[in-house]
Amino acid sequence: YCIINDYTIIDDNVIIGDNVVIGCDGAYFKRKKNKKIFKILHAGGVHIKSDVEVMTGSMIQRAHDIGFTTIDTGTKISVNVVIAHSCLIGKNNIISGGVHIAGRTTIKDNCWIGMTAMISDNITIGNNAEVKIGSVVVKNVRDNEIVSGNFAMPHNKNLKNYIREIRI
Repeated sequence: YCIINDYTIIDDNVIIGDNVVIGCDGAYFKRKKNKKIFKILHAGGVHIKSDVEVMTGSMIQRAHDIGFTTIDTGTKISVNVVIAHSCLIGKNNIISGGVHIAGRTTIKDNCWIGMTAMISDNITIGNNAEVKIGSVVVKNVRDNEIVSGNFAMPHNKNLKNYIREIRI
């Protein structure tokens, strides 16, 4: 029960779970001066490189320009993950269940994205970074940085703030 749309490239040894949608259009709308809303058509595709696994119910949107939403080698995508248009997901990442990644986001290599994290558009997550469970990421995450919270900040700072709050 998968849907794999046109302009999708899938390399060797890729596992795609039940009810996965690859290459769908995303919500990309603009408002004209007269307040009327019009849809921007998606012209790109999706490229899933070798040894990637996409689990049940996930959705990968195609690029809105002539490029590709790319999932690089060895990345594992858990259940019900949404990867929006024109994202670049690097090598050997683990993206946990329920994560939403907005358009034009780059996640470099060897990252861990915790369950139900929300990542805003045009964000870069550096190499070896971690985004803790339930975090809302609205700014770039540096290489090797661990962030958590709503809005996400360095994890140790977030823990100190939490401990300060529960002691009051």
